[in-house]
Amino acid sequence: MHEASKRLAVSLACFAARAGLAQATKAVAERTEHSWSTTIRRVLSTG
Repeated sequence: MHEASKRLAVSLACFAARAGLAQATKAVAERTEHSWSTTIRRVLSTG
């Protein structure tokens, strides 16, 4: 019984870590995309 609950805790931790990583990756990607579009707009407006 104790082993099963330990396994459940580990899988929950892994799931949470994966979800957090996905969220962080998405946030970074959105930020990068935003800065790229801003840079491109600046280049186009000055060029």
